[in-house]
Amino acid sequence: MSLLEFYRFGGAYAEVGEDETAFGGRRKSRFGVIMVGLAGNPELLVAERAWVRSFWETLRPHAIGAGGYVNAMTEFEEDRVRASYGPVKYERLARVKAQYDPDNVFHLNANIRPALQPI
Repeated sequence: MSLLEFYRFGGAYAEVGEDETAFGGRRKSRFGVIMVGLAGNPELLVAERAWVRSFWETLRPHAIGAGGYVNAMTEFEEDRVRASYGPVKYERLARVKAQYDPDNVFHLNANIRPALQPI
């Protein structure tokens, strides 16, 4: 019941400038990967998670970055969220967050912590 999907970034996605959106990653043709481990019953979930995590660790040395597309993440470790946007975009988004959500009310997601100084 698991899923492994490789998809291509290209076309209109690759035509947008690197700094024109908040979306992280390089704006040129490349590939993305989504892995989903599904279990038919709770007893199989541990094995599915182990398979997905093991495969991810196997792919990481071949990846351009350790981040990912945040809408496809299920675990939001701060280092991966930062890597998903890259340092420049992350800091810009953190300054925006400091202005509009300085108390970090909206944090139950791929959280960007508010910067100390807003924009």
